[in-house]
Amino acid sequence: MSTHAKLKRNLATVKEVLAANPYLTHGWLRHQLFNRHENGLDRCVFPIGRKLLIDVDLFQEWMEQGCGQAEPPRRDYRYNVRR
Repeated sequence: MSTHAKLKRNLATVKEVLAANPYLTHGWLRHQLFNRHENGLDRCVFPIGRKLLIDVDLFQEWMEQGCGQAEPPRRDYRYNVRR
């Protein structure tokens, strides 16, 4: 058995992802990570303790598929009428 264990995934920290992609903002990525269970990003993120590691290849796929954006919920304005 080999003594060198190499991961097959291309993992990066949040800081590394932001440094490699200057068009992404810290606030946007933080929001996406916070809501990762709703937007599908959870399949790209591996929490290790308090640190989040991102699979760069899966993250790129997720971005190309529209960032997990679903149609926003429609508001029912009938209940927001001022009296």
